[in-house]
Amino acid sequence: MYIEFSLSLISSLITYYLINKKNWCSVRASAVVTLLLSLLVLRLPNVENLQLLIFGASFIGMSLSQRFNYLDIIFASIIFSLSYHYFIQNTPPVGGVLGFCAFISLLIISLFKKIHKKLV
Repeated sequence: MYIEFSLSLISSLITYYLINKKNWCSVRASAVVTLLLSLLVLRLPNVENLQLLIFGASFIGMSLSQRFNYLDIIFASIIFSLSYHYFIQNTPPVGGVLGFCAFISLLIISLFKKIHKKLV
């Protein structure tokens, strides 16, 4: 589980950095990060699931800096790895699970930010 958290964080943060600080297009940043990190995990067990996790976590990194900051991306990555772990084991292999998990993660962070704003 720690490797999943780590890979999710690394993938989303690097993608976020490339898009928002280096002005890369989102598709290129996601593809490069996914390719490079997927090559690094080739020797690890359960490599296919790890590569899917890396790809899905890069969706979180595609967020705009006007909406989410680095801390938001970190928390969304953690939520993503938990939701990915649950959905991969408990749902049939259908398309859209990675995007759905990324969406849910960012939605949760966005809702927490709105609730926090109203309370403060």
